[in-house]
Amino acid sequence: MMDEFQKYVLVLQCVSILSVSTSVLAGLNGLFLHLLQRNQDFTYHSISYAVMFICLGDSIANASYMTQYRPSSRSIDCTIEGMVQLYGYSLTCLWTLFIAFTMYSMAVRERVPSRFSRYCVAGFGVPFLITFIQSFLGYARSNKESYDICIYDTSHSSSIIFHDTSFWGLLLLCLLLMIAMLWHLWYLQLMGDPRVSTKLFTLSKNMLQYYPILLILCWFPRAMVLVFGPISLNEVPSWLSLLSICLKIAHGLFVGSVYFICGDEARKHFWWSINPHMWYVVLTKKEGDLDLFVLSMKVEGEEVDLTALLLASAANSSLVEGNDKLMDRDDVREDLYEL
Repeated sequence: MMDEFQKYVLVLQCVSILSVSTSVLAGLNGLFLHLLQRNQDFTYHSISYAVMFICLGDSIANASYMTQYRPSSRSIDCTIEGMVQLYGYSLTCLWTLFIAFTMYSMAVRERVPSRFSRYCVAGFGVPFLITFIQSFLGYARSNKESYDICIYDTSHSSSIIFHDTSFWGLLLLCLLLMIAMLWHLWYLQLMGDPRVSTKLFTLSKNMLQYYPILLILCWFPRAMVLVFGPISLNEVPSWLSLLSICLKIAHGLFVGSVYFICGDEARKHFWWSINPHMWYVVLTKKEGDLDLFVLSMKVEGEEVDLTALLLASAANSSLVEGNDKLMDRDDVREDLYEL
């Protein structure tokens, strides 16, 4: 028979496996779309980058829950575990804000934010700074939640104050900014002033509204347990603490699910992104073949011999027999002649 500790660890392990798996699939899909559309507009690049970084943050932060190993407090393993977790979750918050800002900018100005390198400096630099300073204040396991992995040292007030003001302050700031952007879109729609196409405006607004909801759903219970729990007169039930940790871990699962549900390109190319042959084709073909490859993917519901298609393009010859279905499509024929 398993005791309570083993049961709780097993629950966290199962949730983390689902979350990390979804994050990895979404990250690979975003990387595949980035490589596939690397000759296209920067819009695809920025969104693909943001998705990859969000999935990266959730994956590395939740990876420690996939094992049943729990290092002792203030050990080297505990410090590494705490640093990776804090960095990953901070990374996720900032890049979730960036992808929300990208959708907001597309809805209001019909363009993605410029100077992407500056966002990279902030998106990776701020989490590193928070994690680096917290390492001097210590990482340890909670005495009340022995089944949890290492977090900040709750035995020192300086560690608690810094973590609550830095990480939780960053999370709150990201949430408030996303709510403000969503409110602005609602206001523009109410006033009948969509500044771009109605389709793009609706898509951006619908995608943007999920991210504040996911942050509230996944992190508010954990904030109540960690921040407001110590000042409460009543002890927090163990099942509530476990639920708050599960919701925190499940953020990667929810974000990946929203990415596939709302992203037409992600759903359309999902099986391509997990096919090793497609990765080989995308990574090895030349620039001219890449454009032809993108055009070939416009043909839905028809079988196309991609290998023969790419070989014919590389040799500057006509399309080989077996690809007549592709040439019968008027829209694809016109695009091919333009090449």
